[in-house]
Amino acid sequence: RGSKLSVWGRYVDDTFKLVPDNANTDNLLKELNELYSSVKFTMESEEKPKK
Repeated sequence: RGSKLSVWGRYVDDTFKLVPDNANTDNLLKELNELYSSVKFTMESEEKPKK
C-alpha cells in the first residue's frame, strides 16, 4: 500500500526487506499484518555499528 520497499526476498517461511532509513517501519509492519489474518509478521531491525 503506502510503504515503499526497495527489496523483498523470501525463502520458505522467512522474508527479507530493505526499506529507506526514514521509513515508518511500525506502519509497514502493521500493513503487512493486516493483509492476511493467518500470517503473522515480526520485525528485526539492523543496528548500525558504532564508530
